[in-house]
Amino acid sequence: MTTQLDVGIPEAQLQTIIDGLSRVLADSYTVYLKTHNYHWNVVGPMFHSLTDLLVRRLDVHEKTAWMLRSMIAGTH
Repeated sequence: MTTQLDVGIPEAQLQTIIDGLSRVLADSYTVYLKTHNYHWNVVGPMFHSLTDLLVRRLDVHEKTAWMLRSMIAGTH
């Protein structure tokens, strides 16, 4: 059973926001994967700085994913 969640945004605008967030999420994930790949191949004094960058990038990606998931769940 799913419950309609009213977030106070009209349905037409909500779908536009969901579509935009889906693109942001896809772009975010691409950047995350590239950063992660770079992280695995780095050595030397920049290692910790790049690890911090990866963690921050992951946090942004996860927050965007949860926001999108919440909005989609509210439309069904």
